Amino acid sequence: MNCDQVKSLLGEILDEQVADELFAEIKEHLADCPACHVEVDTLEKTIKIYRAASPPCPTMGADAKKRLHAVLSYAYRSEKRTT
Repeated sequence: MNCDQVKSLLGEILDEQVADELFAEIKEHLADCPACHVEVDTLEKTIKIYRAASPPCPTMGADAKKRLHAVLSYAYRSEKRTT
């Protein structure tokens, strides 16, 4: 497991939709990679704050989640190419 693989799975990780074996690999990577650990932790905290907001925020549909994930993945890959 490397940083790019973890970042490509962020949505599934945060939605807890990864298989146990894969989750074990991710946890191992996060234990050894402070940058990925901080990114996942920060996103998780952001989501918790968002969900705790008052009034309750509307839920995002599966199609919107896919599109958002695709845009974020594209932005991440584009940023990596320029750095």
